[in-house]
Amino acid sequence: MLDGFDLLKSVSAADEHDIDDCAQFFNLTAQESCHRVRKFSRTLLIAAVIAALLAVTASAIGISVYLRHQQELNGYYKIEENQVVNYAEYPIHEQSGLTIISCLADGEFYHVYAAVSPISEEEAMSFFRFNFEASSLPSENELMYIEVATDNNASVNVYPYSNQLEYAPEDMGDPERTADGGIMYNDDGTPYRLPTAEARIRKHFENSYDPETQTLMLELWIREEPVVSGNPIELRASLHRASYIDDGGTFKSDFIRDLGNTLLIPPEYKPLTLYFPEPIVLVNEEDDVHLIYEGLEISNSTIYILMRSPEAEYVYKYDPYMSAEEKQAQAEYRERWQYLRWENDTNVKLTFTDGQVITLNGCEASLYVDGVIRGICLISEPSINFNNIESIYIAGQTIPRSACLDSPKAQ
Repeated sequence: MLDGFDLLKSVSAADEHDIDDCAQFFNLTAQESCHRVRKFSRTLLIAAVIAALLAVTASAIGISVYLRHQQELNGYYKIEENQVVNYAEYPIHEQSGLTIISCLADGEFYHVYAAVSPISEEEAMSFFRFNFEASSLPSENELMYIEVATDNNASVNVYPYSNQLEYAPEDMGDPERTADGGIMYNDDGTPYRLPTAEARIRKHFENSYDPETQTLMLELWIREEPVVSGNPIELRASLHRASYIDDGGTFKSDFIRDLGNTLLIPPEYKPLTLYFPEPIVLVNEEDDVHLIYEGLEISNSTIYILMRSPEAEYVYKYDPYMSAEEKQAQAEYRERWQYLRWENDTNVKLTFTDGQVITLNGCEASLYVDGVIRGICLISEPSINFNNIESIYIAGQTIPRSACLDSPKAQ
C-alpha cells in the first residue's frame, strides 16, 4: 500500500498535463482547473491530492474491515453449505456511526452483527473491561459501555464480537467450582476451566477492534417474544460511562455521546416446523401431571419443543395477589410438572442423513403463548441444514422426518 512519502514523490513529479488530469478526476472543469488549481502553489496541490488519496485509502480500509467480518460470519454459519434462509448480509456504505454487517433471525431473537466507529482504543478497552471484569473491580473504577435502543422498545443485549475465538492453555483460569465447592469436569474427565478476564479482553481486542479505522465490532441480541416479527427496527447506539457505587454491582450511568443510528431490515424468520403424526401424551397420575408433545420448531441455533398441557395455565400463572400458601402450592406443583418434562426433553436427538446426531440437553427456558408451551433448547451447531434431517428421537420414540406433518393433528 502507498504511504504518504510514496504519494509525495509521485505528485511532486507531476507536469501540467498530470495536473489537468487530476483536476478532471476531482470533477473540476477545464476553466476551473485553470483558475482554481493553478491558483494554488504546487505544494498546496500536492497536499490536496495526498489528503484525497489518503481519504480514499482510509475508506477502502474501513470497508475491508467490515467485509472481512462479513465473510467470517458467512463461513461460520455455513450459509451456502446448510442453505440457511434466515440470514441476511447488508451492503457496506458508511464507515462511521452504526453500521449493520449481517443479521440472523433465530426464534425470538435477532442476532445482529454491527460495527460502531469512531471508537478510540481507550474506549474500546474500557468497553471490554466492562464486559469481562467489571464484577471484580473496586467501586472507584469508571468503565464504558454501549447501549442500543430500538423504536419498538425491544430488549437489546450488547456484547463484544466473539466469533471463532481460540484460547491457549495458558489463557485458562483455575477449575470452575460447583455450588458445594467441588471441581467441575468436562466429558473427557479434565477440569472445566474458563479463560481469564485478562485473556478475554486481549483476545476480543485483537479480534473485534481495528485501531487503524477505530472500528469496534458488536453482537446485538434483539428480543421479540414469542418470535421475531420481521418488521423494520430503528437502532440507536450511544456510549455511556458506568461509575460503580458499591461492590454489589450498583452503578450510575453518564451519557458520553451518540454513536449513530440506522434502520435494520431483518430477514424473514422461516423455521422448519415438524409436527408428529400422533401427539405424544405423557401422564403421571400420582402427581396429576399431563404433558403433550406436538412437534419441533427448528431454527438455526435454537430448537423449540412444542407442547401443550391441561395444567399450563396454572403452571405459568403469575398473580401478585396470591397468598403465601398459594404461591407455595403452585411452586411445588410446578416442580413436579417440570420434572415430567425434564425426564423426556433432556435426551431429544436429531439424526441427519450423513450420520450426524445432535442431542438436546433439555430446555433452557420456556414460553407459554396462546395455549402452546415453547421449550427453548440451544444447540452448539451454528446452523442446521433442514433438508438433511432424517429422524427425531423424543420421549422414547423415533419418528421419521417423512412421517411428520406440516400442521398439528387435530385432537
